[in-house]
Order: sequence, then structure tokens, then C-alpha cells
Amino acid sequence: MTRHGPLIAASGLVSLFVFAGCSGGSAGDRENRGRFEVSLISTGQGQIYPYRIRELVGGQPTTNILNIESDQTLADNVAPNNSVLPVATFPTTAVLPDGSPGNQYVLVRFSNKLEDPDNGVPDAGTLSILSNALADSITNSGLTTAISLIAEDPNTESTIILRGRGFVAGSSFFNRGGELVFAEKAVSVSDDGHLEWSNDAPEAQGFPGAFAPGSDGNVVSSFNGATDLVANNSFVFVADTDNNLQTFETFDPSVQNSLIRIVVTNSVRNTDESVLEQEVCTATTVGTDPNPPNVIGWTGNRTLELTPTIGSTAETDPTSQFVVRFNKPVQPREVGTFFSETNLTPLSGAIRINVTLQANNFDVAYYADPFNFGDYCNYRVTPAYALPGEVDATLNVTAQSVNGLGGMQVGNDQSVSFRTAEGPGVINAPVAPDAIYVGIGGGTPGVSVIDLNGRGQGTSSAEPTESAYALGNPNVGIQGVLPTLQPGTSGLDAGSKGFMTLAEDSRGNTILLGAPTVGQVGDIHLGAPLDLVFNNSNINVNASSSNQVNPQSSFVQPGNCISIAPHPNPPPLRFPPPNLSRLIFGEEPNVTSSQGPPGVIVTANPPCAPVPVNQLVSASVLDYYPHAFEGVFNGPQRPPGSPPPPPPFCPFTARQQIGHFMYVLDQENDQILVVNSNRFTVIDTINLTDPFSMAFSPTLALMAVTNFSSSTVSFIDTDPRSPSFHTVIAETRVAQGPTAIAWQPDGEAILVLSTSTNILTVLNVGDFAIQSESSGSLNGPLELAVTPRYAATGNGSNVFYAYILNSDGTVAVYESGPNGPNGIGFDDIIGTVQQTFRRARMIRYDGSTQLGGFYICHVDDGGLGRVSRVELTSTPFGVLPTNQISGNGLVLPPTFRQKQWSVTRTYGGFEPERPASALLSGDSPIDVVTDEMFNNGFAANQITNFNTGVSNSVFGHSTKGAVVQGQNALGQPLFAQPNVPSFLFIALSDVGRIDVFDINTTAKFTTLSVPGVTVLATYFRQ
Repeated sequence: MTRHGPLIAASGLVSLFVFAGCSGGSAGDRENRGRFEVSLISTGQGQIYPYRIRELVGGQPTTNILNIESDQTLADNVAPNNSVLPVATFPTTAVLPDGSPGNQYVLVRFSNKLEDPDNGVPDAGTLSILSNALADSITNSGLTTAISLIAEDPNTESTIILRGRGFVAGSSFFNRGGELVFAEKAVSVSDDGHLEWSNDAPEAQGFPGAFAPGSDGNVVSSFNGATDLVANNSFVFVADTDNNLQTFETFDPSVQNSLIRIVVTNSVRNTDESVLEQEVCTATTVGTDPNPPNVIGWTGNRTLELTPTIGSTAETDPTSQFVVRFNKPVQPREVGTFFSETNLTPLSGAIRINVTLQANNFDVAYYADPFNFGDYCNYRVTPAYALPGEVDATLNVTAQSVNGLGGMQVGNDQSVSFRTAEGPGVINAPVAPDAIYVGIGGGTPGVSVIDLNGRGQGTSSAEPTESAYALGNPNVGIQGVLPTLQPGTSGLDAGSKGFMTLAEDSRGNTILLGAPTVGQVGDIHLGAPLDLVFNNSNINVNASSSNQVNPQSSFVQPGNCISIAPHPNPPPLRFPPPNLSRLIFGEEPNVTSSQGPPGVIVTANPPCAPVPVNQLVSASVLDYYPHAFEGVFNGPQRPPGSPPPPPPFCPFTARQQIGHFMYVLDQENDQILVVNSNRFTVIDTINLTDPFSMAFSPTLALMAVTNFSSSTVSFIDTDPRSPSFHTVIAETRVAQGPTAIAWQPDGEAILVLSTSTNILTVLNVGDFAIQSESSGSLNGPLELAVTPRYAATGNGSNVFYAYILNSDGTVAVYESGPNGPNGIGFDDIIGTVQQTFRRARMIRYDGSTQLGGFYICHVDDGGLGRVSRVELTSTPFGVLPTNQISGNGLVLPPTFRQKQWSVTRTYGGFEPERPASALLSGDSPIDVVTDEMFNNGFAANQITNFNTGVSNSVFGHSTKGAVVQGQNALGQPLFAQPNVPSFLFIALSDVGRIDVFDINTTAKFTTLSVPGVTVLATYFRQ
């Protein structure tokens, strides 16, 4: 629940793999509609492009030959047993397609027009290919660089411009006396249907298949398809070394067996000046190609075309892609696996990326993609994960692992060494229950984490051997702890700077999720544990969900329980990742102890190995506060040997991946980012119309989001095991402009405020329909806090209350039903509490008191910032009927019925007996939370007569309820609050700080600087 930020349009992102360009011709030109691309490159005798492949059916190649005209066609049909077919080559003699003598030529045909003959001037397409510069007619065969035809010596890599004359739609430029003259229709189709050169362009004599003007009308073009050479979408390049087309020539220049490279760039334009959408690179030869492909620069006579560049002293961004350029097309699947978001473990290929980190040498998995389906010369190599920063690495191309299209292996290995730069910073943050999440707005929006563990081996700028982990975790160096704990060696595993500090990435940044990934942060919630779907059970049989237990009951219940913090919190990252198939970089938490004190989980069943007792306990370690389970490690046993024994029942409570699905409401971009709360990687994005605030069901299976502009509440599936995970499954229209929302902590209702219309809407959880609407005592309501139903706790009234903060500082009280003839509550607002709170901004439920209450952020009479705790201090106990006992069953009007709320504790503000150091750091408190280090989330939510089936977590633990239910040794029910806090955190927007108070003594413990702070969030946030 929070305030709405400014609405700013989100900027679009351009894919790294897409060339910028237009989508085709103008609406009025039929021949320029659709994609502008190369449709054919031909020798006249055979097809060079599109590349071709046999159709794959049932995993077997067939006789049906497909043109590869999309990335999908390539991906669907290329396989180890089905390669891309060789391209056509030129014959060794100067003959035309019908065998008659004539100049060799290359035809490049496009899907759009290049030239509109009859207008007397060259069009945009022609001018993009044929140069009107006199110098180019001498040095570049009359071409611009939009299309290049290069002959390369296969032994020395020396190149020359292929000599010839270019024609676009039969038109060309001719050098006449030192002046370039455009000859439109130098070659055209005669009325009789054959090619002829123009009397005005005698230089065109010798054009393939063209006859003298006025030839016998019975003469037709000399070969089939000759008229295509002068179509308005065709470029033809004719062999010509002596500036005389009448002497028939081949393309083989002075160097025998030269490679002819053909590159069509996106500098080509159509007649509408639209950009060619996809570049093409291919190569062929005159006669059979006797030479293997190689990485460009393999001879040393040219720069080696591996990126990063050989010999460069510049450090390489560890998030970089790499580029490998071959001198001719090679088999794409042999270079490496194509990128896929669903394939996290690409198979190895011809590339090797090797990294040395902390005396550990390892290969990094990668993807290799051709620049596009029309270019198998150039490849982008993308590591499957960002490389570590500041490490030495090599990129190697293995010759024996990749072949050219003709079947010859690459001739030579090539490699380049480089060093990675520091990079953007790797994140390994502590997780709940040892974390407070901080939403940040303003000029540098994002999310930070307050570390309440301090002894984890996460990322940090701390000196590794001097970090709080190295100096303050007593388990470091103890023999027998599995995995072994040692001080870190870099920012990747240095460990925390200590208790009550802001978690850092490996570069020391405290904003762990920031712009441009996220805009203004309006709300944060934690959902299901990540390990329900991200876990090591695929590589460690002992890490099976059948071994994962609730730490209190020992019942098998998969998913990391909120009551258990992993040890260390967090465990260190490892390279290469222990489980790349699920993108898990973290080590498993330490193994569960077999020597723990009575009442804790033990691993007594052989062959579970005993390990030392966890020394990190609150009784002996300074600044380590009580947790629900101490003196015991949490992780699964190590993977068994090979062949593995039958999986023993070695119970564990926490495993990879630690953390939760974290939901960050980005009001600027109208979206909810789903984030890994440990690594802060974005898992998913949920787009909504105008999201304002979020609330979670205690079952963790649903999330409700208010949409301000559309006046709706969206219900989103948040169960990771559901087929509709992260989709909107229902929407309900409510009063105009809904803002704050809260899910009643027993799960039985959803309460929504509409600020501008002064309405409280209560939604039924069964069908999400409106159950009731109330407006009494509401005056610009801002926020609300909702209690559990007081069935066996509180005042025993068997109703729940909602405390609604109004803009004028009053707090209205809603009382639930059921109402009616036998009612016990009014299902309506029953009045306002006695106090008014100046400049109040936020209200939060406080379940730590016997009768329940709330914290409220406001200022005192002197304008000083203050947080007050308000409790129900006077009340009748037991169920109170709303009907009078006598007198015609008259229903009483809404009233407090002898209930009174009072301020019982304050933090900040002026108090004569308090020192000045106890004042808040600022005067605009905007949010407040308590810690949850000690919590009872292992237990079930309370069951009442009104919440059957909607109260408890679908995973069996980690409910978000406000009252948990257990039993004593006699089987009798016991009820408790979900957490026992030690600290109160107060966000102050005017000074950009978070004050931390001892919750019992009201003394200020510390202050953290967080400019732009807007939101504080924990697991049990309403």
C-alpha cells in the first residue's frame, strides 16, 4: 500500500539482434509493400542465396529442399545429421546459363523496386548501389559500399575489388571523357520479348543475353530468365577487367582459386528510400573451392576478426557479446547452440571461453548465433551468464569443430586473451527473514536491502578478510562444516559489511535494482519461495523435495520456509555455476547438523554424515538476534558418489535457490517486475493498466492489484506450480480511483480504498465480487491496516477490524460482519478513534500487542516527525450481538460499543524526558515496518468459521497470516503472532534516511542514509 507516482511513458528498447529500418514501401506503391530484403543471389547457373537445407521431419532429413528465409526455418531444420547445403559456384569458363559464350555475372534480386525507368534520373535504389562519383568508377568497379564484391587470396588474405560493371534495372553509369553519364535502360526488354542494348549505350554490348537493337523479331533472349536481369528489382554485376563487355570473362582474377565474398548491407535503399531490413554475407568461387574456411586474420597479414581484439590493452565488459568473423560461410550449428531463453545449458561447439578465477580454471557455456539467417560468415557469441569481473580469460576457435558449407574443416585454431573489466556489479544479497526491502523513488529509483544477518558471504566492497563474514561468523574455518567456509577473496564473496548495513553488489553499489530496469517504486511484496521451481534436485538426489521438511513439524513440505534463514545468509556464489540449467550460482546452504540440541532437526538416518553444530547463535554472537531455529544448519546433504546409493531421508529445511519471488510495482512504467530477491535478476514482467498498490493472499497463491485509472482490481496467479502463473485470472470493477488495498490476513476478504470517492469496498474471496461498500467517516482515505479475526485472540469478538487513515489525520474503524438478524458485527465503518494525527501519511498493522493495533506515521504538535503505536486499550470481551437483547430485535447503529483506542508508545517527536538523540532524523515519516528475524511462519494460519480453504499457504508453511496456530503437548490449540520483532524501521522522505529504533526501549539504534526512500517492505507486509 503506497502512494502513486508520476505517470511517465516508458521508452522502448531495441533488440540487440535487429537492424534498424523501415518496414517496406509506401502504401501507394504495390511493388514496395512488405519487407524490403534480398530474395535471390544467383550465378545464373545456380543459387548462392537464400541458403538451402533439407527439410527435417521426425528428426530425419528428407529430399525436400527448403530455402532458409527465416531464423525459424534454420532453427527447425538444422541438426547434427542435417547441415546447410553448399552454395552454387561459377563454372571455370565464360559461358552463359544455356552454355553459350558470355560474361559471368552475379544477379542480386530484391523484394522491392530499386529503379523506376522512364523518369530520366537514377532513383534512390540505384544511387545506393551504383556510385555517381568518378573515382569509384575507377577504384571500386563503379559501386558504392552498399554491395561489395571482393576477391580474396586464400593463402595471404590479400583482397582486391572484383572487377566488373554494375547495372540496376538495366541502367548504369558510364565514364565518357572523364564525366559520368547515367544511361537509363542501357539494357532493356524489347517489344519482341528479348534483351537488347540501347544505341545510346554502346558500352552495354556484351551484357549477358542482350542483342543488338533492331534484331530480328523472331530472336528471343539467349537463355531462360534473361529478362529478369533488367527487372526493376534487380542488380546485376557483370565480369569485366578490361572495360569491354564484348570480351567474355570469368570472375577469377589474377590469383587462382580466389574466394569471392558477396556482402549486401542495409545501406541499400528501395525507390521509397526504405532501408534493407537484413544484411547478407555469402561467398563462392570459380570452380570447386579447394580451400578451408578460416577466421579472418588467420595469416597475420590482417587484423584477427575476434572480438575482443588481439593485443588490446582495454579491459572487456564482462557482460559483452563476442564476435567471430569467418572468411566464408560455415555450418552455423557447429559454431555453437543458438540462443534460447528456455535452454539454459547450451551444448559446446567450436568456441571455447575459458576463465581463471580464484585459482579455478573453467569453461563458460555460450550461445553462438549467425548475424541472421542470411549471414553464416559472422557470429555473435553470447556467454550463458555474465563473466566474472577482473579476471583473465581466453576466447578460442577450435578448427576441428566446425566446417564450411562445402564440408572442409576450418583450417587453423585461433585465440585471443583478454581481461574483464570490473563490470556492472554482481549481486548476492541476504534474504528474508534477515532483510528489509527499501523502495526508492526520485532521480535514482530502485530497490535496496537492509542486511539483518551480517554474517553472510554475499557480494560487497568490503575487504574480504576484514568483512563481517570473515571476522564475525564463528563457523568460518571450522573443520567438518559442509561446505567448508573460508574468507572470501574478492567482491564476489567478500561478505557483508555487517548487521544493519545496506547490502552491496560486488562494486559497492547499494541500489540493487535500478534504472532503467525499474522506474518509480510504489510497492514491494514477497511471494513464494524460489526453490519451489529453482532448486538442485536435478543434480543432487539428496536435495529432493521429498527430503525437505517443515523445521517445526518435520513434515515433508517443499519450499524454503520463511522461519529459516539459510546459512550463511547468503551462501557464496560459485563459478562456474553449480546448476547452470536453472541459473543457480549460489552454493547450497550448510548441511543440517546431526549434533544439534534437543528439539531441532537432526539427520540421524545413515548414511547422513554428522557435522558440527552451528556456532552462529544469538546467545554468543554480538549483534546476532534470535531466530526461530538456532544451533542447526539448514541445507541438504552433498551429492552422493557415482553410482549413487538410494536417497536417504536426510531432512533439510533450506536449499538453493534461496530467496523469494519479489514483486516490485513500477508505477512509472505501469508494470510489476518479478525479481529474484537474492540475485535481483528480473524473472518476469506483468503489465497492467495503471497499477497503484498490491496485496497478497495468505495462501501465497494470489495477488490483488488496484488499477487507478481503470478502477479495477486485478487478481494475479502467484503459485509457481500453476499453469497460469503470473497471469491475470480475474478482474473486478470497484469505485472510481482505487488506491490502497489489503488482503485480510485470515484470507477471507479483500479491502479496497477509493480515495477521491471516499469509499471502502470489501470483496469476497470466493468470486471476487463486491460484498459491501462503506463511506461513513471517510475523508480522502489514504491507507488501511487490517487485523485478523479475533476468534481465539484479541478481544474474542470473532470479528476483524480495518483501520483507515484519512487525509485529515483521523482514523476510521471498519468492523466486519456477519451482520443481519444474528449478526455479531456491522460490516461497516463504526466511527473514528479518539485521537487525530497531524500530517499522517501511513498506517501499518501491529500484531505484537495483545489486543492488536497499528503504527501510524505523523508529526507531533510542534511539527516534529513521530511514529505512534495505537492499541485497543479498552474493550468488552467475547462476541457482542448487534441486536438488542430486548425490544423488538432493534439493530443497534454502528458504534464502538465501549471500545477505546489509545496511543501506548511513541518513537520520535518531542518528549520532555527523552534526549534529543531520540528525535527522528526528519519530519516526514512515510513508512514503517518491524523486523521478522524471529518469526513463526513455519506454523499454519488460524482457522475460523469464515476462512476455510482460503487461509493457509498452498505450500504448507510460510503463511502471510497475522495469527498462527499450533498445539501444545496435549494437542490443545495455541495461537501466536507471526513474528516477535526487535526493531522498528521508519522511512523519512524529507531527509532520505531510515531511522531504526529499539522497539521496546524506543531508543534510536542507528540511522541509514537512503536518498529517495519511499517504501519499506518485509515478508508479512499487508
